[in-house]
Amino acid sequence: MSLRPDAPLTWTDTYTVRAYETDPSGEASVLTLCNYLQETAGSHAEALGVVYDPEGDPPYAWVLSRLTVRVRRSPRWRERVHLETWPAAHDGRLYADRAFLLRDDDGHPLLHGLSAWLVFDLARRRPVRLPAEIRALQFPDRALPVALPEDKLPLPEAPTHTASFEVRYSDLDVNRHTNNVRYLAWAIETLPKDLHTSHRLTEATLDFRAETVQGDRVDATATVHDAPDGALRVAHGLRLASGREVVAAETHWAPR
Repeated sequence: MSLRPDAPLTWTDTYTVRAYETDPSGEASVLTLCNYLQETAGSHAEALGVVYDPEGDPPYAWVLSRLTVRVRRSPRWRERVHLETWPAAHDGRLYADRAFLLRDDDGHPLLHGLSAWLVFDLARRRPVRLPAEIRALQFPDRALPVALPEDKLPLPEAPTHTASFEVRYSDLDVNRHTNNVRYLAWAIETLPKDLHTSHRLTEATLDFRAETVQGDRVDATATVHDAPDGALRVAHGLRLASGREVVAAETHWAPR
């Protein structure tokens, strides 16, 4: 790793929503938007000189630990959007935060996001301390777009919906474990069709606790709670068949 002192501390990518990135409403799915976040985070890390090679020595990689996104409006098919990201903070030990702001062509905010990342030793399958370059990095002086929960999310009790998923080869990322966006997909797919018809997802928080690999079975549970003004709050849990916790999540849904 070699930090580039002249690299910009904020980074912006532009995307045009493709037909295969939309949901049945003709809008970019939340999964698409989260994929944009992941892609832009990687592009900025490379520009800063803080990207890792999973085939390197040692074989390190950035892995996502926590994520919160709030969607004000989903862009529609063929709409052009601009995703800005910047390193926001670190705890001096393990976690480095990265913020996101998605805007439309007129500058109106569409999504706010905040994420926490770990440097992961792929050989030992465990996190390592943040490198000195990250701990010395100067952060832009700007407010966080959202906040991450201070406490770990609880897994749902007395679930109202359940489903099971097997990790496929197509679910894997370059680190050979399940891409983080797949967990959000499985959490959403656990919910019934009529909920998706009557409501739209406006916020999601994910707390990643363990990795999964091809062939693993992931059991998903969800408990739906009523919220004010017809909104819904859903607690999600994903576990391995052994019972080990993989992801705890919470999503919020507004009436369409």
